[in-house]
Amino acid sequence: MTLIGRVTNVEGQPGIAIAWTSSQDGYEWIFNPATLQYVGERDFDMSTGKPVVTGNAAVLQRAFVSKAGQLP
Repeated sequence: MTLIGRVTNVEGQPGIAIAWTSSQDGYEWIFNPATLQYVGERDFDMSTGKPVVTGNAAVLQRAFVSKAGQLP
């Protein structure tokens, strides 16, 4: 695990990233710097020697519901 520091997720939200890497792949989890809530992630292919982004995700909405599986 490595602290990457300040980054933005795919939607441009600022965050602090923590990365896990191996010789084949890597992942960055991005957290809001003020609340430390998860705001997104980036996935990488590391097999070529240089990181190549293979996936992005961003949290667009959070909500509370009464039951599991219920939509907000």
